[in-house]
Amino acid sequence: MNKKIVVDMAVLAQGVKTGVYRVAHELVNFLIHNEHYDLVFTLSIEKEFLRQHNVNLRDGLAQYVEETGFEAPFINIEFDPAFVNADYYLTPFFSVPENWANEKRATKLLIAYDLIPIISPDFCEEGIVGLITEFYQEIQNDWQVFAISECTKQDLLKYRPELDAENITVLYLGADDKYKSDISLDAQKAVRAKYHLPADKSYFLSVATLEIRKNLETTVKAFADFVNNNPDNDSILVLTGMNGWKLDRLKDELNKWPQIIERVIFTSFVDELDLPALYSGAEAFIYLSYYEGFGLPPLEAMSCGIPVISSNSSSLPEVVGDAGILVAANDFLGASVALNSITNSKDLRNKLSAKSLERAKLFSWHKFGQEFIQQLDKTHEQVAPYLSIITICYNEEQIKETCESILKQSFQCFEWIVVDGGSNYATLSILEKYKPRMNVFISEKDNGRYDAMNKGIKKSSGKYLLFLNGGDCLYQPDTLKNIFSCSVPFGKHNIFNNPFFEDIIYGEVITQETGLMPYPAWKTGTQSHDQNFFAGSSLPHQATFIKKALFDKFGLYDLSYQYAGDYEWFMRVLLKEGARSQYLPTIVSTYNFDGASSQSPAEDAPHILEIKRAYDTYSQPVVGSSLAEQPQTNIQHNNIGLCVTGATSHSLLSNIDGVKKYADLNYFGSLLSKSSKYLTLHDITAIGSYIELLFNSRFSKSDAIAIDFLKNTSVAAGALYTYIHRLSEIIMNQKYVIDSVPYMRVAINIRGYLKKLQRNYLDLAFDYENDFNDKYVLLIQESYIYLLGRKATHEEISNWKGTLSEHIINPINFFSAVNNSEEARTYIVTSNQLALEKVHTILTPYSMLQKALRNHALNNKYSNNISEVN
Repeated sequence: MNKKIVVDMAVLAQGVKTGVYRVAHELVNFLIHNEHYDLVFTLSIEKEFLRQHNVNLRDGLAQYVEETGFEAPFINIEFDPAFVNADYYLTPFFSVPENWANEKRATKLLIAYDLIPIISPDFCEEGIVGLITEFYQEIQNDWQVFAISECTKQDLLKYRPELDAENITVLYLGADDKYKSDISLDAQKAVRAKYHLPADKSYFLSVATLEIRKNLETTVKAFADFVNNNPDNDSILVLTGMNGWKLDRLKDELNKWPQIIERVIFTSFVDELDLPALYSGAEAFIYLSYYEGFGLPPLEAMSCGIPVISSNSSSLPEVVGDAGILVAANDFLGASVALNSITNSKDLRNKLSAKSLERAKLFSWHKFGQEFIQQLDKTHEQVAPYLSIITICYNEEQIKETCESILKQSFQCFEWIVVDGGSNYATLSILEKYKPRMNVFISEKDNGRYDAMNKGIKKSSGKYLLFLNGGDCLYQPDTLKNIFSCSVPFGKHNIFNNPFFEDIIYGEVITQETGLMPYPAWKTGTQSHDQNFFAGSSLPHQATFIKKALFDKFGLYDLSYQYAGDYEWFMRVLLKEGARSQYLPTIVSTYNFDGASSQSPAEDAPHILEIKRAYDTYSQPVVGSSLAEQPQTNIQHNNIGLCVTGATSHSLLSNIDGVKKYADLNYFGSLLSKSSKYLTLHDITAIGSYIELLFNSRFSKSDAIAIDFLKNTSVAAGALYTYIHRLSEIIMNQKYVIDSVPYMRVAINIRGYLKKLQRNYLDLAFDYENDFNDKYVLLIQESYIYLLGRKATHEEISNWKGTLSEHIINPINFFSAVNNSEEARTYIVTSNQLALEKVHTILTPYSMLQKALRNHALNNKYSNNISEVN
C-alpha cells in the first residue's frame, strides 16, 4: 500500500516565486509523479492569512493546481490525522500545526533553509524573526529535517544541540533544466530589449532580492572600483530582483558613486522564463551575499556556463566550489579585481565557464527528489496504527460474517484484536481461519463482555478504538476507507461537516434483519449528548470510534455492569468528564438485533435496572431524583383518542388481556403467525408505514389513518394494526421515559418482523456484492435507508435509475454536477419537479438525491409510498 504524505501547500498558494517557492514546487512535482506515494494537500495558515491579509489561500491553491495540473485530494488542516491515515506531514516552510505536531503516528518532514533570522536578526523583518524562531524551536528529536546545505545543518545543531544529527539530512537543491548553456543569441537579444538593457554593452549580473542580507552595497562599490580602474570599459551592472528589507541602504551607497548611477540598471522582477537568457548574456555573475542557506542564483548562473564571483560565506562554497572566484563578503576590492580579471582574460573566462558547467552537474532537482525518497524509505516506521478494531465473542454463530466484513475492507491500516471468552469448538475453528490477519488473539474464560472489552483495550495500540463484536459487521467494503481517508478532490466537499478534533466520532448502524436504524435518535447527528439524550438512547458502540486516551484518562468499562457497561461509560465520559463527540452522516456497521436487547421485558429487567443506576449516577435530577421519575419530553401525546367503529374492531380491543401483553414479543409473534397467511402486500406495507409514524412520533396523525384502515381491512390485518396502535398509545402515555423502553423495544422488533415479511413478498434481499459496482443502486439504497429507514424496492430502483440515466449521463457526472455548479439545476427525481437549494448547502455527493427524497417523504406523509408499492 502506498504511503500517504500530507503536504502544506501554503507557500505555493501564496504564489510569490521565491527560492522557497521553487523548492516546494520541485518537491511536490517529484512526489506527485512517484507511484509509491500518495499526496494530500492542505493549507496550514489558511485562517491566519485570511484574517491578516483578507486573501483566500484556497483561491491561490486552485490557481496553482490549474497551472501545474498537479491534482491531489485536499483536507482541512484541523482534521485529526487519524482520519487521513497519513504516514507523513511535510511542511516546506511554515510551522507544524499542533494537531499534527502531537501525532506520533505521522512522521514530520521539514525543510530547513537557513537560520538567518536567528543568527542575524537585523537582516530580517521582525515578523519573519518570530516565525522562523518558532519553526526551529518546535522541532522534536524524532522529526526528519532536510537541510539544504551542510552549513544549515551545523547552524541548526548549534542552535538546538539536543537534536539528533542522524535525523538531519543534507539535501542539496538543483537548477531547473531550462538553465543551460545553449540559449540562442536571438533569445538573449529579446530579453535585453524586454528589460531595456543596451544592446551594445556587456553587463555584469546579480539576481537577488534587493535587501540588506544580499550585500548589494558591496556589489555596487566593487563595480564602482572596476569602472574607475577601467575607464575605457562601458560595461553596466544589472540588478535583478524585487524590493526587499532596508532597500534604502543600497540607494544610499549608489548615491555615493554618481559616476556609475546611469550604468546601474534595476530590472525589478524578471519572469522566470526570461532568466536563462538573462544569465547567458552576462559577462559574469556576482553574488556577495552575507548569508545563504544554499544559493540558487549562483547555481543557475553556473548551469548557463557563466563565470561566478561569490562570497565565501555560509553555504556558498558548498555550491560554487572551485568553479568560481570566492572572496570575503565585504571585500569589494577583491570582487573588483575578479571583475577585471574575467573581463580582460578570455582564457580565464572560458576556464571558469567550463568549470561552472561541470560543477552544476553535481546538482539537480531529480537528484534532490531521489535522495528525499531514499531517506523516507529509511526512516518511516509507524509506531502504531490509527485504528484498533476489537472483537469480543463467545459461542457466536455469526462470527464468520463479522470476520469476513473486516477482511473485505479495502482499507487495512488497522490492528485487529480478538478476545474470545472460551468458546466451543465450532466458534474457535472459525476464528482459527482468520488468525493470520489478527494482531492479537486471546481465548480464555472472562467475567463477561465488558471484562473482554477491557482486555482488548489494554492490548490495543491504536489512537481510536472500534468495538465490532461477534455478530456485528462493517457495512460496506469501503466503509473504513471512506472514514479514515476522508480527503476529497480539491474544491469539493466531503461527507464530514466539521474538522475532527473530538474524542468520540460516531456514525449510523442498521440491523441486519431489517436494514433499518434501530434508534432514530442516532440518525440526526444534531442532538447534544446531555442527560435528555441518555434518558432514551445511547451511542452505538458498533459505529463509534473512541480515542483510546479516554480510557487511559477516565477508566475502563465498569465490571459491576453486565448489560449496560457501555451506556455507563458513555455517560461517565460525555456527561461527567465533558468529552467531545462528533456525528458522521454515514452508515458504519450492521448488527444482529436478536441479542440481549430483543428480550421480553421480564428478561430485559436487569438491563433496565443497570440503565437506571447509571442514569441516576451521572444525571442531574429534573423531576425527582431518578430516571424512573424523568418525564418524557420527546413524545407527542395523542389527545384525540382512538375512536373505532364496527364490531370487528371493537371486539379486537375488548379481547386484550391487560396492557402487559402489548410489551410481550412472543404474544405478537403468535398473533403474526396466525395472521400472516391472510395478509396482503398492501396490508403489510400499510402496517409498516404506521410503524414509521410511531418512530417519528407522529401519533396525532395516526388516528385518522387507523380509523380509515380498520373500516376496510381484514380481521387479520386489523388485529395486527390494533395491537400496534395500542402499543403506541402505551408508549406515549408513559409518564417517564424509562417506563417506555420495553415497549419501544418490542416496537423495534415488530418493525423487523414486518420488513422480513415484506421482503418475502418483494424479494428485497439485495446481493450487495453483486450490486456493488452499480453506483446507482448504492446511491439510491443508501439514500432510502438514511431518509426513509428502509431499502428501496426493485421497482423504485428501476424508476430512479431510469430518471437518473435520462437526466444525468452517469453517477460521476451526477456527483460533479452537485459539487461544481453554483446552483444545482432542477432534476426530475419523482413525479413532481423538486427545485433544490443552492449547492453550498450540499455536504455529500448524495445530498441532491437525499433532499429530493426527504421532500417527497414529507409531502406525501408516507401515504403515497403505500399506493406506489401496490
